Amino acid sequence: MRLTLRDEVLTDLRSLSAEEFVSRRVLDRLPFVFSTTELFADWVATFNQTIGVPADRVMLVGSGAVGVSLNPDKNYKEFNGESDIDVAVVSKDHFDEGWVYLRNNHHRRYRLTDGRQRAAWEAHENNKIYWGALEADRLLPLLPFGNVWLPASTAASTGVVGNRDVKFRVYRDADALRMYQEKGARFLLKKLEGKVQ
Repeated sequence: MRLTLRDEVLTDLRSLSAEEFVSRRVLDRLPFVFSTTELFADWVATFNQTIGVPADRVMLVGSGAVGVSLNPDKNYKEFNGESDIDVAVVSKDHFDEGWVYLRNNHHRRYRLTDGRQRAAWEAHENNKIYWGALEADRLLPLLPFGNVWLPASTAASTGVVGNRDVKFRVYRDADALRMYQEKGARFLLKKLEGKVQ
């Protein structure tokens, strides 16, 4: 009997090192949601120039890349009609611009009426920035480059990806992206082994 994609991914998570898992299942492959490299390249071309980042610095993470959600709260469900697309953008300039904005305007978070934005800001202060990651999806409207990236996100959410939410995540460099994904894989393995709640 052939394993489901979910079972294959969970087997790899248990048997591969975090580095091997991230390479094979997340970063060094054609994203699950695309059938050819040409389709992926054409899709990236719909927004990468708008956001000012070369195409080779744009990749997918999450269920759009793997085919399975790596969120244990979603029970590792397979990519489906409700799944979103998580876009990893490697850009030191955008990361630094976002980090400086958050740092210099930390007091503004208390005035935010959107609780999810406030929580995202606090999560970045306490954890994500350390890892060189800026999950711009909730903070994008607040960031200096948000007025350019929001229309790009909208443009990217149609066509070949099938009208899905597209969420940008900015990483300071390629090592930050890889390390952030590896940290997540290690956490998932501990979760599967029952070592963390």
